Amino acid sequence: MAAIRVVPLGAGQDVGRSCVLVSIGGKNIMFDCGMHMGYNDERRFPDFSYIAKSGPLTSLLDAVIITHFHLDHCGALPYFSEMRGYDGPIYMTFPTKAICPILLEDYRKITVERKGETDFFTSKMIKDCMKKVRVKFYHVCPWLLPPLLQPTHTPGYDVMRFPIS
Repeated sequence: MAAIRVVPLGAGQDVGRSCVLVSIGGKNIMFDCGMHMGYNDERRFPDFSYIAKSGPLTSLLDAVIITHFHLDHCGALPYFSEMRGYDGPIYMTFPTKAICPILLEDYRKITVERKGETDFFTSKMIKDCMKKVRVKFYHVCPWLLPPLLQPTHTPGYDVMRFPIS
């Protein structure tokens, strides 16, 4: 059996910045790419320096999987893809892809237009990021899951099963 390494890049003991790097069978998969709305500096985003201090991140990750559309799970995605240069596969469900850009644009407007921040992603970056997303339909059979594992957090949030190959 392959060893599994799980490294929180954000939100380890906090709400916000959800981002977990999972390594298994020679693959590196990042689950979520969230932001912490309580910070207005580099602490807002996950610590991607664990993956690479600088330079492109695409060759170091096999995929990014966004579990659902809350900003603490998807809010750093435009920063990660458009400002840090990740150009690999990004997966999410259809409901997440439909709602995610609306929430990102709303938060961008508050951050840039109302608070006056200048070092933040743009509307174009949000659109370009969402063009890279691949919609994945996850099938969930709640009657097969124990009650504690049933996905009840929000629509679009699913228990996922990915073959590692």
